[in-house]
Amino acid sequence: MLADSDQADVGLRPNQFKITFYQTLRKCVWLFPLSLVILIPMCCLIPYFMALHFAHLAPIFPYVSDGGGKSPQAGYFSQLIDLISISIFITGFCRYKMLKYIIHLKHSKSGKISQETLIHLDRCNFASSILVYLSAFGSIVIGNFRVTEIVFFHFFGTSICFAFMLAYASFQVYISYHLSKWDKNESTPYTMLIITLFAGLSLIICLIGSFISIIQAGYYQFFNDDFRLHWNSDQNGYLAHLVGTIGEWCAINSISPFYLCLFNRMKRFNEWDKVKF
Repeated sequence: MLADSDQADVGLRPNQFKITFYQTLRKCVWLFPLSLVILIPMCCLIPYFMALHFAHLAPIFPYVSDGGGKSPQAGYFSQLIDLISISIFITGFCRYKMLKYIIHLKHSKSGKISQETLIHLDRCNFASSILVYLSAFGSIVIGNFRVTEIVFFHFFGTSICFAFMLAYASFQVYISYHLSKWDKNESTPYTMLIITLFAGLSLIICLIGSFISIIQAGYYQFFNDDFRLHWNSDQNGYLAHLVGTIGEWCAINSISPFYLCLFNRMKRFNEWDKVKF
């Protein structure tokens, strides 16, 4: 028979394993923003090259969603979008908890930041978390409602995803800028600011180009899948269409370096064991 002390050790082993597992998991949350750095370009390129292989669209810069509009690449597009949505949600949650710890537990008693500023930054942090959750929801809608099948829901998801992601990025820049004055983990977010401005400008170019192409080609032609997927230089509105699609590709892929910045900040943060989830 086991001695009492041995029995106690056996009983503690599962608990010790859980503690070690959760501590390791906490220290590796930076893997989620890193996964977005890889998944976002994959989501654009894999369906695009598959669509070219099956001659489903014209080769020069279609809309990203059009690349995943038909089978078999539509399945890959949806799966990649779902993975991106999950990573966006988890990254947003972990980043929220990280900033909450920095704002509340780390600096509330230091006296370096006024109480009013702490409350303001805490509210901004909470608002940014809601924005990124909505953006993740929008991306799920994009992946599960193809532009070639249910246009309304697809564009609804696109609007939510882009608008709230841009707002989330802006909040992150704002919070990081203020915290950089007092916290060594939050450096001045120059790169994040440049990326956010570039993403916003690219989105504006996309909207303007798309709107002009709709006017020039006609509403019904634009939403005709056969026409839009095989748009060529001999047809009306092609140049504006090209400007719009390039703007969209730039806006989407600028999210990747933005999450590279978040990955760097979350990996550099060495107090995950103190953050309450």
